Amino acid sequence: MTKNLSSKIKQYPYYYQGLFWIFVDVSSLTVVYMATKLFLNSLPFPVFGIYWFGTGFLWNLLFLLFTPEAKQSLKNAMKFSWFLFFVGFLDAVATIMWFKAIEETPNPSVVSFMTNISPIYALLFGMLIHKERFTLMESLGMLITFVGVVMVSYAPSLTFHNFLFQNAGIILVSSLLSQLSTAILKFKVSSIHPVVFALNRLIFLLTFVIALLFMNPFSYSLHLPVYNIFLISVASFFGPFLSTIAGYKALSNLKMGTYSFLLSSRSFCVVSFLHCFT
Repeated sequence: MTKNLSSKIKQYPYYYQGLFWIFVDVSSLTVVYMATKLFLNSLPFPVFGIYWFGTGFLWNLLFLLFTPEAKQSLKNAMKFSWFLFFVGFLDAVATIMWFKAIEETPNPSVVSFMTNISPIYALLFGMLIHKERFTLMESLGMLITFVGVVMVSYAPSLTFHNFLFQNAGIILVSSLLSQLSTAILKFKVSSIHPVVFALNRLIFLLTFVIALLFMNPFSYSLHLPVYNIFLISVASFFGPFLSTIAGYKALSNLKMGTYSFLLSSRSFCVVSFLHCFT
């Protein structure tokens, strides 16, 4: 069934394939946002991370084991081990910094607002590294998207002082590293199966989280109710697995700037979700 769906999608032009995978990515990220906010309210990040990234790794590993194309791609990717190490390390550092900002910033709107700087980085890296150029309509569409996302994310409580000094620097650096990793990864994203990149990323994330646990071995308990572990496992299907793979597929079919600006529409989805269910 998955193979048939993939074959049908590949019949369409690259741009429309990219739009489909962006839709899957944004929808999955909406679930991820709600789940992480829920779990991080009651769990310290290292404990949450062990289960979140660990079960995400298992989802991707299962997909790899049952997909011959992915297994062959993994063998071919071993020729670019230094490339995988570099992009995996950058992406993991950016992700850990993002979670840290979520955990420590008193005003979540600051994190949301500052994260929307990412498309600007993506646009610059796309032009400088990949020599991307955009039509007038593409540029206008990205501008409208960015303005809309900023308006959705903005809150009256967001002051200039908060913007500059309350962990905004972490988000700025995190977004910069994330987009730099994406720009470098784009050189190989069409030739290596997305699940290989996903597993590579998760290996680094798990390593970081395990290191955090070992730094404070008596501060955290990994004992959780089975029901909570089950919920995290289900939610991680949408995050470290589905969202990640869809994101890599979208990136392989779209320009960096277009990909990042469309991805910013997750703010609209989160707001709509909250409006419908709260």
